[in-house]
Amino acid sequence: MQEKIKMNIIAENIHDILNELEKELSKKLLWKISDKRVIYLEKKPGNKLVKIKIHLADGRKKVIWVKFNKALFIDPERGREKGQREYETLQQLNAGFNHYEDKKRFGVLKPLVFLPVSGGVVTENFPGRTLYKILLKRCTYLNIPGWAELTDCLCNCGQWLARLHQITLQRKTIKGDELDLLQPEAIERDFTLLRKIGLERDTLRRVGHYLEEHLHEVKSLTLDEVGHHSDLSFRNLLVGPKGEIIGSDFENFRVSSWSFHSLALFLVYLQTLAKYPLIAPTKIRNLGQAFLKGYRSNICFHIDKKILNFFEVRYMTLVTANEMALAKDRVRICRWIILKRMSQIFRRWVNKKIR
Repeated sequence: MQEKIKMNIIAENIHDILNELEKELSKKLLWKISDKRVIYLEKKPGNKLVKIKIHLADGRKKVIWVKFNKALFIDPERGREKGQREYETLQQLNAGFNHYEDKKRFGVLKPLVFLPVSGGVVTENFPGRTLYKILLKRCTYLNIPGWAELTDCLCNCGQWLARLHQITLQRKTIKGDELDLLQPEAIERDFTLLRKIGLERDTLRRVGHYLEEHLHEVKSLTLDEVGHHSDLSFRNLLVGPKGEIIGSDFENFRVSSWSFHSLALFLVYLQTLAKYPLIAPTKIRNLGQAFLKGYRSNICFHIDKKILNFFEVRYMTLVTANEMALAKDRVRICRWIILKRMSQIFRRWVNKKIR
């Protein structure tokens, strides 16, 4: 019900949003708009996207997206600040990717303007599909043609992440014991949620012992800071018709992390694909290796496998716990199936890592 009300806010104010959009585009980009029409208004919970087709006075046609972050519907002032920050982040990253010769292969959505009143971030349309849709089709037990292309695609995703880290690298060091993810309160919070899911006590005990055993070693590290997307899921990576990789949704981007965070989080999201029926675990493992291969080929950082395994286990507890928290509003039987499947993945995968 709450999400429906939030979407009504956008729907009811779409006329004002379109007028503000026309004003900003004509002022900053000198676009003379002859006609504008909404062709898509996303109504999925948690996503606020509007797709607009624009006819310019010189005969050109443009398709653009306007994105609104969730904070706008809770605290409008804070939401506008987050929108402005995301727009500036996209500008900086876009300029960074354009410095390299392979700028046509890797990049981020091109920002056009920011709407200061409504808080929307306007970007150009990219003619590609999300990596999520591609993976669900190709990772099944069925031998669907195109496996080699998918492996190359994951390799390119690793290269894209490496390029992002090169662009945002700061020689400012941070100690491992300052990372929020490794604080006892954060670990205990996730384990509390995992107990509510119903994971076996023996599994939780073994995972807790593993984290405790290696926590001191990881906390003693001194690390360089790089840009951390914070939500590097498959829905936020777009694949173009020629294999281009474009990143999107930098709402929670921050330069306060290090390379292992993004690597481990992506690999964990890859493993969670196994909760869907007919997904082949062996294919998922092969894609994870292709992703790491692409990252190594385009980066100067050393990847310590032992440390990466630690963060994979830590992020697996975090993502599984979040699945439980996010599933509370879903249909009861669907929630039970999802949580049961996630707990099975968690037990098998983490036990294998620990061994």
